[in-house]
Amino acid sequence: MRFKKGDRIPEINLVQKNGEPWFFPSKETNKTLFFLFRPVEMESSLFRTALCQLRDNMKLWRAMEISVIAICSGKNHEQVSRFHNQLSLNFELLSDPGMRTAHIWKLEDQSTQQEDKSVKDWFVLLLDENHKAVYTESGRSSKALPGFNGLLKRLMSNSEL
Repeated sequence: MRFKKGDRIPEINLVQKNGEPWFFPSKETNKTLFFLFRPVEMESSLFRTALCQLRDNMKLWRAMEISVIAICSGKNHEQVSRFHNQLSLNFELLSDPGMRTAHIWKLEDQSTQQEDKSVKDWFVLLLDENHKAVYTESGRSSKALPGFNGLLKRLMSNSEL
């Protein structure tokens, strides 16, 4: 599925690092920034850098009332919990062990990726309080990583996304 401005994301069911289920949409009314990535990227220093950019700018995200949620597709909650602790993340890192969300968002395993150029390594979705997409970005890790700092600057200057 390709998301564009105004799209609502379908309901997703994920797992918190403590093993408890997590559902979206929830009762949260904040804007939400989702960062979904493939499990192989957990070992990538570039993706660690992207996650640390999110972590290091949490005061700014919170000031704009944006909840940050990262999703590691294909890993179980114990692996995600260890990774969360290694990076001292200060936002939710959820697991998508059955890769249901990854399949819906067209984030597939590497074998599929070689055949289908529309499949991506990562997605960033910024949703408004009504859970509609106001910003989307996706890519392949070998070509580009998410520009969280650029997104923050645009949000802070109230530029059109």
